[in-house]
Amino acid sequence: SQSQSQSQSQSQSQSQSQITGFTAQINVTAASQLVLPADPRRKFLFLQNNDPVGTCTVSFGSDAVLAVGMKLGANGGGIFLDNHTPTSAVYIIGSILNNPNVTLIGA
Repeated sequence: SQSQSQSQSQSQSQSQSQITGFTAQINVTAASQLVLPADPRRKFLFLQNNDPVGTCTVSFGSDAVLAVGMKLGANGGGIFLDNHTPTSAVYIIGSILNNPNVTLIGA
């Protein structure tokens, strides 16, 4: 029916308007750090390591440990999660003391 169709359209419009995106540059260090808190509304997540030397390890739900988790290699290593996106907290650790070349994009 027309009223049911309008109701579904309004519901979709409201849920889409609540999705916000962001882009952030992260300074990754040799200690595990929280980069995103848990968010049950997370729709996608993109992480990229643009450092020419250092690697990074990403962990979901607990502190990151070097070489245990998702590795982001040097020179553009990244991961794009858009299907079954983790909604738990996101942590990261680096193989060098200071890596200001990590990009985080999400919604």
